[in-house]
Amino acid sequence: MFEAIQKPPPHPWRNFMVHSLIACLIVPIAGLGDYRITAFMGIVIGICATGLMRDRAAIFVVVPAFLLFALAAKDPIMSWDASWSDVTHWQYFKNTMFGPHCGATECLYTFFTALLVGGVAYSMGAYLVLRWNIISK
Repeated sequence: MFEAIQKPPPHPWRNFMVHSLIACLIVPIAGLGDYRITAFMGIVIGICATGLMRDRAAIFVVVPAFLLFALAAKDPIMSWDASWSDVTHWQYFKNTMFGPHCGATECLYTFFTALLVGGVAYSMGAYLVLRWNIISK
């Protein structure tokens, strides 16, 4: 009469979107200012979030982070011109995407670098939880 209430199956796309939003919005803001802090915060937040929602989708948040980084990197690659630049193409790209010698608006691109670093670190933290059961549920 009173059968056990079964838990509905997990929704992999919903979990992937939740993990992606955490990795692409919260992690770069949590480690704002230094890439080492972003990597550390990505691992810590990845471990905590994957401990709460055990799903393999958390490992793949590096994909949207990389895609956003690649879309942002397209502009410095395509917009460089030797007629107005006093640095090489690679130096312009490196300064724009990684800093510290970027201009006023060019420094906004460093957010996408933090996003990539945070996404990779989040995926590593998720892998640690899922592979070696760092946090037991």
